[in-house]
Amino acid sequence: MKYFAIGCFHFSIKKDIKCSISQYIQEIEIALNLLPSISELVISYNEDEDDSIIDCSYTGDSPLNNCGIFCPRIEDLNIDFNIYIPYRIQKTLLGYTMDTENFIVRMRDAYFAPFTIVECVNGSTNDASSAVVLIREFIVNEFSKLQLKINFEILGPSPFHADCTLSLASGIPIENKDCSTEELLFDVSIKTKRGYDEISFLYRIGDTDEDNIMDTIAQEISNEIGFFYYVIAEERQRSLRWEILMGDIMHLLEVDNIPRYKKILKKYKNIKNIIQDIVFFKAFYLASVNSISSHYRAIYKDGLQTNYFKDYIDNEIKDMSVYPVDDIYQLANFTFNKESKVFELFVVFLAAVSGGLIGAIITVIFSK
Repeated sequence: MKYFAIGCFHFSIKKDIKCSISQYIQEIEIALNLLPSISELVISYNEDEDDSIIDCSYTGDSPLNNCGIFCPRIEDLNIDFNIYIPYRIQKTLLGYTMDTENFIVRMRDAYFAPFTIVECVNGSTNDASSAVVLIREFIVNEFSKLQLKINFEILGPSPFHADCTLSLASGIPIENKDCSTEELLFDVSIKTKRGYDEISFLYRIGDTDEDNIMDTIAQEISNEIGFFYYVIAEERQRSLRWEILMGDIMHLLEVDNIPRYKKILKKYKNIKNIIQDIVFFKAFYLASVNSISSHYRAIYKDGLQTNYFKDYIDNEIKDMSVYPVDDIYQLANFTFNKESKVFELFVVFLAAVSGGLIGAIITVIFSK
């Protein structure tokens, strides 16, 4: 039996650094090879665009943390390595120790989003989710000591809220099973628990080679797990954009602290910009939600695709935030119309004052 858990790890290029895809891969190799605990590093990807320049424009420390985007995305990128974390370090990072010091990490850049599988080597208890936390914290801690050109990024939930096992189903004549491509490669049972669920994968058709079976399951679940983290990333993008919009609105309220004549001009301009930002946010929101719906229908069309994590995806989609865009737009538009009238009166007042001033000056000149 194999014990594993799922997360979402990613490497990005640090801000203001331009490099090619091949240079990006080299930076990952350099960084991971600097960690003595890591061995058997293997990186594969589509090398057809090695010389293509990566351009990730973002603010803050990383595109995933600050913008909710994975950058770069490299076609068919697989990063595999073994990692040894002694019990004394586990105690420091976790506060407790696991039943193994050896782990295998498989990072996959799937069609929708990256994901990671962490396998506990020779583990005897189903607590693989702790291994995701352990490796996450270990790499973050080690990278913080180094001068690197890449960031190590994590998208939650990492770990995915389940401990997984993989084993060969007993009593099933594997060689006689129908190997139709439309048939699921694994039987799955999910035991819902408080905290982390337990997901059991039973291998029932295909290659039973122990060396390849984890690669097989990574390929088998890549579409769904990638889509799961795609939904999470899209929600993060919407949330970050909404926070910026709300920040601009709160900044608008601070205009009340400036002199009256400046407030009229500044408030009028700011409200106009906010209305435009609200329209842009709604367009982005609708495009994001429609994209998720379209991909969801494509994945589960006719029930022929993999269906291991559909319930988890359904829950994420159901829990997606709904933003009061229309209410905020109506409020901003009402305020804009109100301020427009004030602005018009202010302009008329200025015209009257300036006209009167010019008339007075002309009268003084010609009276001499």
